[in-house]
Amino acid sequence: MKPRVIIIDLRDLAEPRAVLDEVRLILPPDRVVVLMALGTIPEDDVRHLGFNVIDRPATVGDVVAAIGRVLAATLSPDK
Repeated sequence: MKPRVIIIDLRDLAEPRAVLDEVRLILPPDRVVVLMALGTIPEDDVRHLGFNVIDRPATVGDVVAAIGRVLAATLSPDK
């Protein structure tokens, strides 16, 4: 059983690009929420790959809202 959404925090990841490449094998990038971190991958690159991006500083509410948008999109008839 696959998760409906994955959240990835780029902070302190040794190889953030490799993690994003691997997660694409599990779920489509539009179902992944990425918390950005300075000094990792440029935000434009992450967005270009199709991931949902949350900039820092972020609140729990920001994360919950992003997950809600992803889940709502997965429930739409065209998905």
